[in-house]
Amino acid sequence: EGDEVLDPDTGESLGVWEIVKGELIVTNAQERLSMAQTPIKQKAEKSKTLSALMVEASKAGAGEEQRASLSVNRSEMSGRPATQAVAVGDPVRSADEG
Repeated sequence: EGDEVLDPDTGESLGVWEIVKGELIVTNAQERLSMAQTPIKQKAEKSKTLSALMVEASKAGAGEEQRASLSVNRSEMSGRPATQAVAVGDPVRSADEG
């Protein structure tokens, strides 16, 4: 968990910023420990030419959904922590928990 985020106008707590470090697939769950692995990356379509694959790979976020940009006044943003490496003791959440 990151820092508490406060409403800039009222000072009211909006909650605690949750930092997502990554996604894992648990392959063996036990009472006090689990084995996990990262998801398999999507393989390139075989019907594409090498040049088409090279262009796709050179784009930022290749293989991911592309989102439209949004103009945001960053001076009004607060509480967004930097992502840190995964570490022993990090809390986890099941995808089933929402």
